[in-house]
Amino acid sequence: MSGPVVVGVVPGQSAQVLDAAADLAAAAALDLSCVFVDVTAYRVDGPAGPRLAPIDPDGVDDTAGLLPESLEKILAAVLRGKGVTWSMERLSGEPAHALAQHAKAIGASLIVVGARERKPSSAIKEFAGGSVARHLVHLQDRPVVVVPVPPDNKDRLTGPGGVTRPVHLKWRFVGLVAAGGVLGALSRYGLGLVIPSPDRWPLPTLIINITGALALGALLEGLARRGPDAGRRRVLRLALGTGFLGAYTTYSTLALDTVHLMTSADLAGAVWYAGATVVGGAVATIAGIWFAARQHRRSLARGRPGDGTVKP
Repeated sequence: MSGPVVVGVVPGQSAQVLDAAADLAAAAALDLSCVFVDVTAYRVDGPAGPRLAPIDPDGVDDTAGLLPESLEKILAAVLRGKGVTWSMERLSGEPAHALAQHAKAIGASLIVVGARERKPSSAIKEFAGGSVARHLVHLQDRPVVVVPVPPDNKDRLTGPGGVTRPVHLKWRFVGLVAAGGVLGALSRYGLGLVIPSPDRWPLPTLIINITGALALGALLEGLARRGPDAGRRRVLRLALGTGFLGAYTTYSTLALDTVHLMTSADLAGAVWYAGATVVGGAVATIAGIWFAARQHRRSLARGRPGDGTVKP
């Protein structure tokens, strides 16, 4: 073996995985390449070279940009005294594919990953995305070392203050979105029963999507003008914006209704319906933004600037 040892690392992971990889690299006199695959980002090629940008800028913590730096400091603390030359790479995409591509690019001798831990959250992640180790075995021909992790292991890749995780990995925020989504879906269903559909024309969906766009524009503009996306404002954005209004509006039904109108020989109706939804939704969003901005200016005039940093 002559190539480096590649090890997959994530914030909060058992330090035993990194220890095992470092011991293997030191025993074989190989370098250690620590790879953090950020599933919330994608690669952007620009004039200054490639960089990683968040898939959803609004769904990233204000401190998320510090995560690679803080993780690198934690790795340095764990690997201190191991007698191994190491480096850290931050990649994007599906973890197994990113690790395999990186190992191929640097001519790695082997890849080290941690086994799935025995807890519900790990089981859910594996059910949704599959096992990284299993995928690696099928994606490439290098040896894959899977390090088992005891269920009671408390030695984690976290610093004194911990490592900030993305919003979508925090259960309390996931619960907010889920609760808002249930209420939004029920509201859409109820309105669909109340609003008439003349000649089976999808008027309820049109009204629901336009009113949802209006509410979302007003909500996000109102929150943005009252300060950064943190605390109560983040709770409201996730519960009402992502959760309630995300489930209340329905562009899958828009697509289905449009196809239904087209297959019913009502091409003009399909074009009018799709156009009215898109244009009407854009106008409604702008109207919602204008309304929220106007209300904010009135609050400033009355001497009530809100509860945080204020935009003029």
